[in-house]
Amino acid sequence: MMPSTLLLVPFILQLFVLEIGVSAQSQTGSVPKSNADLALNVLQGLQNEGKTNPFFSPTSVFYGLSMLYYGMGDTSRNIMSSSLGLPNTQEEFRKELKKLSKAESPSKNVINIIVTAQQSRIKAKYGTRIKQDFRAEPYQWNFAKDPQKAKNVVNKKVAKTSNGALKRFLEPGSVSESTQLLLVNVMHFKSDWKEKF
Repeated sequence: MMPSTLLLVPFILQLFVLEIGVSAQSQTGSVPKSNADLALNVLQGLQNEGKTNPFFSPTSVFYGLSMLYYGMGDTSRNIMSSSLGLPNTQEEFRKELKKLSKAESPSKNVINIIVTAQQSRIKAKYGTRIKQDFRAEPYQWNFAKDPQKAKNVVNKKVAKTSNGALKRFLEPGSVSESTQLLLVNVMHFKSDWKEKF
């Protein structure tokens, strides 16, 4: 990649994130505004660390945090809600998130997976809500017995969702006997620019 292109990518990303932020400004306590604010904060944090060409998916980060939010107790959920500027009630949050999650596009494939250690005992209600609101695949795994098989299952699902673009999403050694949680969000988006440059 040429130096001018390296400088252009973060600039385009900043414009995109700023555009999201501007369109969501009037929606205080809303999912779009929370997502835009999170994107701006992550981008600023990456730039403060000296990352000159950051590339990340704000929606993926937001989905991951949202799946955790669903499983939190009241105190943790209240702290996260106020930190991210989420809607005041969990029901408002669910309604807005459902709208965001149902947005379909022929150019976009999404997969959300949450895998917890078997001894964690996920509540059935949590698993049902994750399936409904995120179209996620929650399941439990005995990481102590066979961590590599869990990695292989996730990699196979990600490869299918990304049309083979991500064949080794989880690298060897990234899942071990001590793993307690795998939180995966993959968005595969392929489309042409509205205006090529």
